[in-house]
This record gives sequence, structure tokens and C-alpha cells, in this order.
Amino acid sequence: MQVVKTFYIGGFILLMLVFIVTIIPAPSPTGFVIEEDSVITPEVQQQLYEKGKVEVIIQLKDVEGEFFLYDNKKADIEEVKKHIKYGFREGKDFENLDAFSGTITQEGLERLEKHPNVEFVQLDHVFSIDLTDSIPLIDADILHNKTLINNLTGKNIGVCILDTGMNYSHQKLSDNYAGGYDFVNSDSNPLDDHGHGTHVSGIVEGVAPESKILHVKVLNSGGSGSESNIVAGVNWCISNKDIYNIKVITMSLGAGLFSQTCDSTFPLFSQAVNNALIHGIAVIASSGNEGSTIDISAPACFENVTAVSATDKNDNLAPYANRNILVDLLAPGSNILSTALNGGYTTMSGTSMAAPHVAASFVLAQQFEFEESGVFLIPSILVTLFKTRGINISNWTRIDVDNVIRSLDDHSPHLLLSSPNVKNYSEKDLPTLNYSAQDIFLERVWYNLNRGQNTTIESNKTLSLEGGSYVLNLYANDSKGNENSTSVAFSVNLLTVTLHSPEDNYNDLDGYVEFNCSLLSSASLSNLSLYTNHTGVWHSNQTTSLTGTENSTLFSLNISERTSFIWNCLGFDTTGDSDFGVNRTIRININNAPEITAYFPLSTHISLAEPSHQTFNISYRDSDGDSVSPFWYQNGEFVGSTDTYISGGNYLTSGTYNITIFVNDSTSSTSHFWNFSINNTEICGDNVKNSTEICDGIDLNGETCTTRGFSSGILSCTSDCSAFVIENCSNTTSGSGGGGSTGEQEKEIVKEQIEEFTQQESLPLGSEDAVFSEEEAVDIKSPSSKEENEKSQEEISEIEEMGKDKIGKILGSAIGVVVASLFLYFFLRKEWKYIRNRKM
Repeated sequence: MQVVKTFYIGGFILLMLVFIVTIIPAPSPTGFVIEEDSVITPEVQQQLYEKGKVEVIIQLKDVEGEFFLYDNKKADIEEVKKHIKYGFREGKDFENLDAFSGTITQEGLERLEKHPNVEFVQLDHVFSIDLTDSIPLIDADILHNKTLINNLTGKNIGVCILDTGMNYSHQKLSDNYAGGYDFVNSDSNPLDDHGHGTHVSGIVEGVAPESKILHVKVLNSGGSGSESNIVAGVNWCISNKDIYNIKVITMSLGAGLFSQTCDSTFPLFSQAVNNALIHGIAVIASSGNEGSTIDISAPACFENVTAVSATDKNDNLAPYANRNILVDLLAPGSNILSTALNGGYTTMSGTSMAAPHVAASFVLAQQFEFEESGVFLIPSILVTLFKTRGINISNWTRIDVDNVIRSLDDHSPHLLLSSPNVKNYSEKDLPTLNYSAQDIFLERVWYNLNRGQNTTIESNKTLSLEGGSYVLNLYANDSKGNENSTSVAFSVNLLTVTLHSPEDNYNDLDGYVEFNCSLLSSASLSNLSLYTNHTGVWHSNQTTSLTGTENSTLFSLNISERTSFIWNCLGFDTTGDSDFGVNRTIRININNAPEITAYFPLSTHISLAEPSHQTFNISYRDSDGDSVSPFWYQNGEFVGSTDTYISGGNYLTSGTYNITIFVNDSTSSTSHFWNFSINNTEICGDNVKNSTEICDGIDLNGETCTTRGFSSGILSCTSDCSAFVIENCSNTTSGSGGGGSTGEQEKEIVKEQIEEFTQQESLPLGSEDAVFSEEEAVDIKSPSSKEENEKSQEEISEIEEMGKDKIGKILGSAIGVVVASLFLYFFLRKEWKYIRNRKM
């Protein structure tokens, strides 16, 4: 009856639940009602309705209502994540933007909307890609061989490419790849698995062959990627700008179509772009390939992004290219041959190909400006220059990087005159006009002598001059008319000094050197002097008077140290004219033997006994700074090459030795020796017990037959000193029945056992526990008394009785437990049958 009642009650409750569920209206599709002024955008609401979960970017409010660059907002982000708690899977954190991304469900979004610090929740939009003869079209090839400090190839400038990755092992790209990151797979290996990014990278390399390419993979193998990945990529470029000198970010990707600026649709992405510009990085994006004349895609539609559309190779607008008033620049995009994913080259078309042309051209302009003026252009000025210095096509500007850089050239050519560089030359050693003129648009270099006829030159040249005084004027200008000049005054004498010996770069080994010079003049000679700078300054060492119009002389120097110096001769004639010869170099390579500065032992005769050893060591130096090596010899045999040598140390080395050390440099050596004898002190049979012997002859180490437990006899030693011989020891019988000696022997045995026991138990000799008299020792070994035996027997009986009592108690307890268990079993069995019968 009770079961029936329970069944009816349960059914009634179930019907009521069904009725309540039926009459209550269904909730809104997203599970909660979103207010009109909600921080959640309609796009997020729609996707949540369609899919049940949505990938979002969450922007937090700043404390003062403003966004601060690179402020540490990690704590704020973690606090909001904790508040969401459920229904959210984390994506990326943008601490510098005070935002984060992830995948959120209805429950998580409901919690998020209620948080007071959330500024807005937007959709994490999906972006997709926009699919070498273009280089001459923009005049980039004209610049590659032009030099300011370096060839104009983008050297030392970094460009950040956000795309599908890059085959950085491609032969054409391997030298340009400087690093990057893969935000698709969250690792530092941005390897291309699509091909688009490799093709874009090849265009950058073609326009700026020595630029540093930083590739950030934000698009997957299908060519698409999340907005959060791209924002993270822009942030990566900003964070690494100083490491790689990044000046440009280029993105050949897009999402949606917009006729006006679209920053409000992508607020976090737009803010990341603005951060890049603040840090001096220009941001470039392709306009898209839908062929629209009204709309372009994002992020090209951002206010501070340089939007790039495409032309064909005939300088016509490409029909597929999006363009409107937001487009800033045009660049070649049709049939562009560039690097292929799996090696080699392939052709692609699209505004994706146009954007990297602009990015690499920006790199060339930045390199030029920095090498000429030491500063980089800010992005807004860079864009303006390209817009005003390009080729007009249908009211848009196709880039011409050569024109841009020419417009930046407002400096005169760098001009350096390195020769003539002294005041006086001889007619036999006429000066060479040696110069350098650097300007990327260098037009002409020319010179004149004493303001005479101008002569154009293209390289260094030797001047043909007679004796006299001259002023050489050198000029250079560029194609913009910027001019620079320099000059030098010098004279050409009829007096000539000739150096005969030693030859230039002569290597002297003993320090004694003879110098031979001659003097020639049309006038009478006066003197000739030897000049050197071996003391650190030029000075005259010796002077000799000369006669006639041609003469020579010898000078000599003794130099004791290693050195290298320049020498020359200066000659005068009687008119006061003078002339130097052509400087020559001489090297003095005196070799001093190494010096042993200390040695040990100080005595050269050493004697010691086995098994001792002797350590020999030395200290040394070489005044010439040569590499020095020690070599040890024992009795003429090489034994080692360290600063220390050890001899002896066992019982097999007795004898006399000669220990010699040689210290060698490349050409000479110094030595020292010791006479060293080792004496054998371990001789068996010399009646002296040594440390390795048990005994030796008559030296038994104090042992006798008595100490060995016998009463008489003579103890001796084996012939090899390794053991005692006890065969000649014996015991003398005394008392009746021979029992007299037995008791003494028993005491001796007991004494030995006590000593063994003391050693086993580690008892200190002399302690109270270890001292027994011989009688006490015998008593310890004797049988117990009768009383003690009886007492022990009683104790054993008592223990046995206690054991029996405990066993009885244990058995009794066990039987009680078994009986109680059986009783409980039958009782429960009976009750179970009763309950079961009632139910049936």
C-alpha cells in the first residue's frame, strides 16, 4: 500500500513539472536580454545566438578613462578573468592595451556584461590574405648600387611582415631572415605552410636586398587568422623594434569592406596600429581584391594605416584592386614573380603584392635619411614624401622611391683628400691625387692646381709635376647642385733621398742594424740624417755631412729589445731644400732565452728513504713574451711537461737519479738539475723490524713464547719477516695429575676472549667495564651456582605461566567474536525474509 502511495505522489509531481515548463515562455536566444547601451557589440550577440559560443576581444576601462601605452595591466586582466569564472577559454593577453581575448559562452558573457571595468566586448574578427620586373617600375634598382655609407639596399633596417609565415631556408631569403614568432601555433618558428607569406617576403627582399625581415605568422595554412593574433603580431613588432631596428610593418590581409575609416569597428586593432606609429613604425596594408571603387578592406581603412592598391606593369590601375579616397599609394601588384613556398619562384597578383613594394621602399628611404643625417623619418612625413614624389595615375600616386630619395638629398657630397698629405715631395716621388667622394647622386669630381685649368677625374691619379710650390683644389657636386671642396698646399723639390737598405719590412734577429741612404741634388749637398720613431716619437739618431751633388752614407744602431719601428733619411742641400725618402719599417726580433725564476728544492743534492717521495717544481718567465713549455727528464728519459714533477713514493725506486728540467721557447731553452737518491729502508734480515714487517731476525717486536700463551721455549721469526715461529714454544707440566698448568692455560684463554670481547664492543682500554682480574675472568666463565640456577628456573616457569594465560585470553576472545557474528547473521537473515515476504 505504501509503495502505491509513493508511485501516485511521484507521478503527480512529474506532471506538475511538465505543466510548468510548458506554460513558462522561452528565454531569449542568447539566454539573457542585452540592453541597447550594452558593452557587448551586436556582432557578438549574433554569433552567440548562432553558435552558442563566440571568440571575442575584451577591452577594459582605464582608471582615469584613458589608454596608457605599456602600462602594466596584468592584474586588471586577471581580476576580470576571475570574475567570469565559468564559460570562458583564455586566448591572448594584451597588457599594453589593457585587453585580452578568448572564447566565451552565454554564461560567461552574462557575467562579463555585469563587470564595471569592461569598456566593450567585440568580435575577434577573422582576416584573410589578399592575393622581377616590378622593381624597375618604382626605380628601386637605380638605388641598389649607389653608396652613401653603404649601398642603398635597406642594410640594417628591419621590416615586420604579418602573414602566413616564411620559408626562411629559401636560398633567396635565408640571409634576410632575422627572426619572428608564430602566433598560430604559439612558438618561435614562423614557418610558412601556405606560400603567401613567402611570396610577400621575396618582394621585400627584391626591393631592399639587405633589409632584415622579421616574419610574424598570424594566418594559418588556409590563409586566415584571428584579429587577436594580428594584434599580438603588431605588439610583437613594437616590443622588438629596438632589437631589430624595425621601421615598417606590412600586412597583406583584410576583412570586410568599408567606404570610410573603420577604426571604431576594430578599436583594439586600431589602437595597436597607433602605438606602432608612436614608436616610429610605419604600418602598411593592402586594400583588397574585390575590384571595388567604393570600398577597401580592414585594416587598410584605419586612419593611420598606409593603404596600398595595385597597378599592372603598364602603370594602369589593376581591375581587381579596391580603391577609394582612403587609398594612399599605388604599387605594382600584377603578375609579380617572387619566391615560392617550396623553393624557386612563382607569379602572383593582388594588392598583397603591392603592399610589400611600398614597405621595402620605405626601408630604402629610412636607410638613406639615417646615413645622411643620422636620424629616421617619422611615419607621417615618410608617407607624405611618397605621396608627393610619385607618379600620378588617375589621381592616385604610384610610388617612385628614386624620386623620394632625391628629394631627401640636401647635403653636399662627402669629400676626403688623403694625398698629397705632406708639404714636400721629391721629383722621384711625385704625389698621387688620392681622394674619396661619396654621394648617392654624385655627378662630378674635378680638380685644379694653383687655380689653373679644371680637370675632371673618376679615380685616383699620379700628378706629373716639376719642382715648385703648389695648391691643389678638389671639388665634387651631386645632381641637385650640392657642392663640396677641399684643398692642400705642397711643394716638389729637386732634392731626392733614396733609401737603399735594409729593405722595407726587414726582420733583424740580433739588434745590430746598418742603414744605407743616398742624397741627390742639382745643388751642393749639405747633410743626411737617420730618423726613426723606435722611442715612440720621430727623432734624429745620427747626422753625417756630405759633399758633392750625389753621395751616400751608412748609419748603425744597436737595439736590445724586441720592437718594430719606422725609419727614414732626411737630406739637405746648400740651398736649404730638403727631402725625405719613403718610410720603411724594420722589425727587431731578438730572442732571449726563458728564465727560471725559482725552483724547489733549493738544494741540488737530495736524499730520502722509501716510501717517501720528492716534489720538484719551478717558476719561469720569458722577457720576450714567447710561449714557454717545461720538459722534465729523469736519467735522460722524458717524464712530464707540467710545472711540477713528483718522484719516489713506493718500495721499488731505490737508487740514484738525475732530475733535469728544461724550459723552452721557440728557439732557446734554460735548464736546472738535481741529483736525487732514494734509500731502501725495508730490508728483511737486518734485525730491524720495519713498518711493513711482522718481525725481523732477533727483533721480535717485544714478543716471546710467554706473551704468545706458552710457559717456555724460544720464539723466532720466519725468513721473510712475515710471521712468528711458535714450534719451539711449549708448556711445562706442574702439580698432580697435570692439572696445575691447565688452570693457567684456561685463564690465558679467557683473558684472550675478554680482549676480543672488549675490541668487538669498542670498550676503551682501562674503562671500568673492561677491567677484570684473572680470577674474576675465570669466574665469569665458570658454571652458575645452584641457587642461581634454581632462581632462573623459577623465572622461566613464571614466564611460561604468563604466556599460557595470555594465549587463553586470546582464544576466548576469538571464540566470542565468531559466536556473535553467527548470531547477527541468522538474525538479519530472518528479518530480510520477513521484509521480502511483506513486500510480495
